[in-house]
Amino acid sequence: MVSHNNVIQSVHLRKHWNNTTSNRGRVKTWFDQPGKKLRRSRLRNIKAKIRFPRPADGAFRPVVRCPTIKHFLKIREGRGFSLSELRKAKITQREARTLAISIDHRRRSERIENINRLKAFHARVILNPQPADRIQIKGRAVKLSGYPKKVKAIKIEVAEPIKTETAPKPVIVAKESKKPTK
Repeated sequence: MVSHNNVIQSVHLRKHWNNTTSNRGRVKTWFDQPGKKLRRSRLRNIKAKIRFPRPADGAFRPVVRCPTIKHFLKIREGRGFSLSELRKAKITQREARTLAISIDHRRRSERIENINRLKAFHARVILNPQPADRIQIKGRAVKLSGYPKKVKAIKIEVAEPIKTETAPKPVIVAKESKKPTK
């Protein structure tokens, strides 16, 4: 038992280890993890073959920087291109949807990298010709010819500080002079 006015301890053994009639040994194992990994990769390949002319990785997305100063150097794929970026690349919203280009109407920024990315993507897209009676059907076949989908980090060169930057500022010098000496 517990001494004094302490809490009565309860053992938190909630897993049913023993295969008895009341609890059927409900411990979940994960020995099939390597096999499942292979299966998922094969299914991805099958899906890519089924979708063939269209991009297998889903919609085409912009390059954005992560928020806050801490993560600002990291580059990743964003949610969608802003409407102004689409306009600058001379792509309509309707056309963007048919070409699997993601759109984010909330974004207000306009990055030159994204506009160039859109132009490069649009230049490489090959539309399969369709008969006149099938033009109204959604999801036209789109074929990409070697445009890099993955976002690569940009290397930033560190500049040498200028003399004016390293020189002591007059305000700081004045404050330092007013401090009491030990």
